[in-house]
Order: sequence, then C-alpha cells, then structure tokens
Amino acid sequence: MVSKILSKWGIDQKLCCAHVLNLIAQDGLKHIDESVTLIRSSIAYVKGSQARKVKFLDICKQLSSPSSKRLHENVTTRWNSIYIMLDSALFYRKVFANLGLVEDSYKTCPSSDQWLKIEKLMGFLHPFYEITVLLSGSMYPTANLYFENIWEIHKSLLEEVSHGLRFMRPMAVEMKKKFDKYWRNYSPILAIALVFDPRYKLSFVNWAFAKLAPLDPNGIDMGNNVKSDLYQLFNEYKSMQASDYEIPEFMQSVIDEVDNGTKSQLDVYLNELKIPFSDGDDEYDVLAFWKANGSRYPGVARMARYVLAIPVSTVASESAFSTGGLVIDKYRSKLLPTNAEALLLN
Repeated sequence: MVSKILSKWGIDQKLCCAHVLNLIAQDGLKHIDESVTLIRSSIAYVKGSQARKVKFLDICKQLSSPSSKRLHENVTTRWNSIYIMLDSALFYRKVFANLGLVEDSYKTCPSSDQWLKIEKLMGFLHPFYEITVLLSGSMYPTANLYFENIWEIHKSLLEEVSHGLRFMRPMAVEMKKKFDKYWRNYSPILAIALVFDPRYKLSFVNWAFAKLAPLDPNGIDMGNNVKSDLYQLFNEYKSMQASDYEIPEFMQSVIDEVDNGTKSQLDVYLNELKIPFSDGDDEYDVLAFWKANGSRYPGVARMARYVLAIPVSTVASESAFSTGGLVIDKYRSKLLPTNAEALLLN
C-alpha cells in the first residue's frame, strides 16, 4: 500500500530535480538578451590568440586587478555554463572596458547599461545555480531540501513574470511554462520531506504556499493537500508492525497514552516547538535528529527515515559512473577491484 502511495505522489518520476532545473533554465536562455551575446563574443575574442591573452593580462596588471579567475566560455548542453561565463566576465568588467579603448578590433564590449543587465540576469540565475549544486549532493539527504528550494524558484518566476524587468520577462515566461509542466503541483511526498526537518515542520509549508497565493490562487489548496497526504501516509506507516527503534519501557507508556488519546505521535511532533536556526545550519544533520528522537515517536521516525532516504537527483550516481569510465579504461582493464575502488575514492 505504501509503495502505491509513493508512486501516486510522483516518487517514481524518471527525471531528477537537477535535470528538470536544467530543462527550465535552457528554455529560458533561448531568449537571452543581446548583452549575453556580447559577453560570449568578448570572451571568444580574448581567447582567440595568445597575443590577446597577454594584452588582457597586461591590462589586469595596469589596473591592479587580480587575474586569478579563469575566463569561461559556455557549453551549449549545460545551462549553468552560461552563468559561470557571465560570472567570470563580470569579474573582469573594468578590464574589458579598457580593452575596448586600446584594441580597435575589439568591437563587442558591453556598454554600461548592458553590464547592468548582466548583473540583473546574474541575480535571477544565481538561485538556479546554487540549487542545482545543492540538490546534486551525495554526502547528505536531499529530500528535505526539495520543497524550500523549488518554492524559491517558483516564487521568483511568478514575480518576474508579473512585474519583472522587460528584457527578462520573455525568458521568465518560458521558464515558468517548463516549471509548470514538471512541478506545477510540486511533489507532495517531497513537500512532506521538509516537514521532517524539525526547523520547519508543517507550518513552513503552509506559510510558503500562502505566500504564493497572491500570484497563484491554488497556493492555499496545495498547502491543505500536503497536510492531508501527510496524515494519510502516517496512518500507513503506523500500521507497519516492524520497528527499528528500541523503545525504553518508561517511554512506551507515554507512547501508548498518546496513541490512545486524541493526539497521534504525528500531532505531538508537529505541535512541539521547532528547533531554532543557528549559524551552522548549512550542515544541520536532520538524520541525526531522528536517530536521537526515534524512540519518542517511532511511527513518525519510521516514516521520516523512508521519506528522507528518497534521492531527488541522479547526478551523483551518474558522476560516479563517469568517473569509473575515466579510471577503468583500455589501459587499466585488469585492475584489481580493491585498486579500482582506491583510485575512484582517492
């Protein structure tokens, strides 16, 4: 029964979050402004010959500008390469301006207004870049990271489409179309995953959907649906007999009292005060919380364990296979398994 619920809520979806973000960004970047084209041409100009590279570095020295950052060209199959390209160009903004003054053949230097457009575009694309990196991680659970970050993307797109800058609006419109195709109703099970982060719980999900309501009238209904789905899933997990948590005898009586009363274990968890945020929250270990508190509400902890184990991206596993192909090639085809593992994990 549980597997049917997970399937109904989209847990068997074939596309990972990082790939969907790529598709959303790629659709929008088909409508890039002329200023992005000028940046691309400017970087290609500098990299076009060794003499130009030397001239570029000479100007860096004259301006006492650091030259440690590499100029990146974009790769058409990777949307974030455009972001990285623009970031590297902005770093050398003054250098490009001076190059335009001393090189008659350099005709594609952006104007001041166009540089401002690039800054605005970078601010809009920055969350996409950060979220792509975050959701592609492999050393921490990612299921609880999905809702807040996808919600940030959704809110940003709605705001840009409604009252954004004119030159960016066509891009935002195309990106929102692709967003709606894949994530219009979010993924209920991954919205539930955030509830198991004791810093957020259900109140954040409700608040987030309420914030969308002025721009998307379905926001309140989506919040109510998450709550309904949460309790439905809890009832399924509560009926499972197996428990991975050893419950102390003194605690069992408290659990029995809760379960036989008007409040369930889930109610108790949701009604307790949220854990306050702190400076080290970037490395907050939500799994450690459930390991420490599993005996207090074992049914909720059992559900949290399964939901938080859901990977939202396949990038990490695909990267591992790519790395394996670089290590085990035709010249190393007879490596012992232990040696291959050592090379892969080095």
